[in-house]
Amino acid sequence: MKSLLKTLAVVAVAVPAVAFAAITGSKHDLSSTNTGVDVHSSGTNPTDQICIFCHAPHKAASQALIWNHTAGTVNGFSGGQTVAGTSLPTAVLPPSKACLNCHDGTVAIGDVNSTTTANGGAGVLTVTTVANHTLAEKLIGYALVGNGTNLDGNHPVSIPYAGAIYNAKASGVSSGNAATDYTGITNSCAGSPSGICISAAGGTLPLFAAQAGDTGGVECGSCHDVHNKLNNTYFLRVTATGSAICLACHKK
Repeated sequence: MKSLLKTLAVVAVAVPAVAFAAITGSKHDLSSTNTGVDVHSSGTNPTDQICIFCHAPHKAASQALIWNHTAGTVNGFSGGQTVAGTSLPTAVLPPSKACLNCHDGTVAIGDVNSTTTANGGAGVLTVTTVANHTLAEKLIGYALVGNGTNLDGNHPVSIPYAGAIYNAKASGVSSGNAATDYTGITNSCAGSPSGICISAAGGTLPLFAAQAGDTGGVECGSCHDVHNKLNNTYFLRVTATGSAICLACHKK
């Protein structure tokens, strides 16, 4: 677990400083000043802070990443396997679970630890939810990741990349190369904290290594950079135009 948390922390701090500036004004900027998005802080207990919805310097819920948000309840896939035979995880790992804390739709977006009355704060931060969001502050529509109590219907996460080992699972694909319809892994990648990634036109898709023996895993952060909108709606590391984000890995 220590190595897992260490990896998660490295993923966060290794993002270039310029990337963090891009969160301002994006859909991940939930502050009361960002009224141009369909979810932002307002109401009886609003905040003009941006980072507090995920991180807090004091009285955070977890030491790892000084994580501040209450955990969601959707943990994994209901069963089955990928098309290559790799079994799906019933519990995703922390790098993706951090995203699901908001995006599985089971916990209020403003349900954070540092402002609760028990910690001397003013309680749960209030968030105005409009457009395709409910007033219960649960993400629906394009932003919901999870179906009922599982992640079925979504791209698998916490799984090994083609030809790799991750989360105590070996990939059902023997290798990652053009012959097996997957791009090969790059093992010296400056854009990835683990040092392994997929090199793609217009960007880099980092793979994860959470514990000893891991040779490359897919998490939410492989395709999305949560701190950098990169001039697109979904924080994609590679554009979706022409399905480029898909074709970066899947050589069809």
